[in-house]
Amino acid sequence: MELDKVFKKDGVDGVADDLFASINNSVSEVKQMQQRKAAENVQTVIQALKKIETNIQDKYDNVTDVIAKRVLTIKDGRDGKDGSDGRNGRDGKDGRDGKDGKQGLQGVQGKNGEDGANGVSVTNANIDFDGSLIIALSDGREVNVGEVVAPDLAERIKVISTMSTNGAVGVKDEGTSISTGVKNINFVGATVTATNSGDDVTVNVSAGTGTVTSVAATVPAFLSVTGSPVTTTGTLAISLSGTALPVLNGGTGVTTSTGTTNVVLSNSPTLVTPVLGAASASSLSNSGNLTFTGTGNRITGDMSNGTIANRLGFQTSTSNGNTIITFIPNGTGNNAGILLYNGTDPLNASRIDFRITATEASYTSTFLGTGTYLPMTFYAGGGEKVRIVGGTGSDVGFVGIGTTSPSDKLTVISAGTQVGSTNFRNIARIGLATNDASVLLGYDISAGSAILASTNNYPIAFWTSSAGTYAEKMRISSAGDVLVTGTGAGSLGYGTGSGGTVTQGTSRTTGVTLSKPTGAITMFSAAGSVVAATFTVTNTLVAATDTIILNQKSGTNLYVLLVTAVAAGSFNITFYTTGGVATDAPVINFSLIKGVTA
Repeated sequence: MELDKVFKKDGVDGVADDLFASINNSVSEVKQMQQRKAAENVQTVIQALKKIETNIQDKYDNVTDVIAKRVLTIKDGRDGKDGSDGRNGRDGKDGRDGKDGKQGLQGVQGKNGEDGANGVSVTNANIDFDGSLIIALSDGREVNVGEVVAPDLAERIKVISTMSTNGAVGVKDEGTSISTGVKNINFVGATVTATNSGDDVTVNVSAGTGTVTSVAATVPAFLSVTGSPVTTTGTLAISLSGTALPVLNGGTGVTTSTGTTNVVLSNSPTLVTPVLGAASASSLSNSGNLTFTGTGNRITGDMSNGTIANRLGFQTSTSNGNTIITFIPNGTGNNAGILLYNGTDPLNASRIDFRITATEASYTSTFLGTGTYLPMTFYAGGGEKVRIVGGTGSDVGFVGIGTTSPSDKLTVISAGTQVGSTNFRNIARIGLATNDASVLLGYDISAGSAILASTNNYPIAFWTSSAGTYAEKMRISSAGDVLVTGTGAGSLGYGTGSGGTVTQGTSRTTGVTLSKPTGAITMFSAAGSVVAATFTVTNTLVAATDTIILNQKSGTNLYVLLVTAVAAGSFNITFYTTGGVATDAPVINFSLIKGVTA
């Protein structure tokens, strides 16, 4: 807004009128501009109106500044030479300048001007649906500028507003969306109808119609057809022609049969009450082989009869003949046998396998699936006599005689047979003949000891092998004499583990303890003496009737060693030198021989 237009004729007094006129002119200009732009974008109209508000505020602020500056330049009324005092108020005029007159008196100051009213701003502007521009002012007032958009354009704006609220048009086929954002939907065809219900449109397509021009049917030779072809309407009738159904098509190749029910065409038929040749209800006669094909075949039937109840019997047809059932392999095969199971499911049962091969005849107790190993038991005389129990690893094949739970490779349990008038009970006999030399295995019922005995005054000999050659190494005669014939270092004596060692402490008369049948005693280190001294050896294995053998193993001096007392649990050793007095610690060996007095 130009400043000269604001102050064009009435000065400051006309500012308000000119400012209002200028605002009206600006609003008119805005109205015309918005009418041109509203069709393009409603938001542009709002932004333009807000800019108008800014311009008006800027111009109003500019006018305020100009007025303030102009007031500051107004002088007092009596500043002219010949002028008169100015009047109070806004209408006072400048006095005319006196050329040579004296300075006039200072006029009375004018009253202070009142504060200007608060400015008014535009807070919002929008175009209503009838095309009118509505301006909202900061003081709460609303100004209806009037129509700025043509009615048809306002209607389009309304449609656009509604579309932005409800979203795009969705097209569905039986409830399933097939597209979105559709602008135009065109229905073509007399049978297509659309029903409007609020925001929903339902499209119905009527079923089509047509006519059949010609339908024909062809059938194979054993069938016939009538009513073919059908040109508009009709029925096709298919029936047998009397020609035999070919075998390749599952037929018999004949048109008639002697049977009254079903014709058997299956490779594996199930026959109901068949009559096979000369067979009757209780017998089957066949002059050739009875051959079963396939796998898993069985012979089943009612196995009960008065002679051998619940058994399947095999009997020779030869009068007074013997019955032998034979199992033989075929061709080059060399394996025949029979398998017995203890359950109806052979894959989950215990099994006994009787079999013969090219190398052995075997009896095997085994199992499959959930079955278990069963012992092999032999009965005779009304009771069990021998049992073989299966195991694993090196324990496979425990044999028990007289027991159902053998704990070793061979376990024999028996009350035994009395031999003579002694307490000896014989359990087993090993020999060539009853009256020949035999070894008896038994026990002594009085002493509770096991017995190995011989018969007929034969000695018991112990043999061992060396480099594959067996020879006798020890013999016990029937009189109880023991003869050792071994030639090794340990021909007679104690083996490793029988001995022990002990060292004497404090002095050479201090006792020692060593409960072994044999061992070595290291004496206390001291000077030798020809005077005899004694110490005690405590040994719980010693009985008063036993014999103790001593000898010097090592030492500097030569010692005389004597057993001077034997008692239950101990014995005494007395020693002295033959003249040596050197300091040493001699070692004494001892061995225990059990003895009796009767």
